[in-house]
Amino acid sequence: MSIASHCLLMKNYKEKFSYYLKKIKIFKGKYPIISNHNANIILSKKEIYSSLIKQIYKTVQWNKSIKKIISMGVNIFIEVGLGNILTNLNKENKNIFSYSTNEYKKLLLVMDIIKKL
Repeated sequence: MSIASHCLLMKNYKEKFSYYLKKIKIFKGKYPIISNHNANIILSKKEIYSSLIKQIYKTVQWNKSIKKIISMGVNIFIEVGLGNILTNLNKENKNIFSYSTNEYKKLLLVMDIIKKL
């Protein structure tokens, strides 16, 4: 599915998205969550809710978010899902390891890597 997410064209849908999001119970973060529209650390339920709304119409700050995560001591990234766009975006940074799990063989490889940590 292709949609115009992460841009101002979606701002008109924030109320509708908010309506459905309110039906979902959001818990306080156990681990730091990086908001993809401003690369800030969020933990509270209110911040998580607000960030989820904003991410549908605000530009993704991918490089800024990755730099924030690296500054927290993380250098292994695992992309979960069907694509590998985020893994490919990370190839520019030679100081991190980024893996996609979009195929069964790749998932098995990532599981082996995790076991060795």
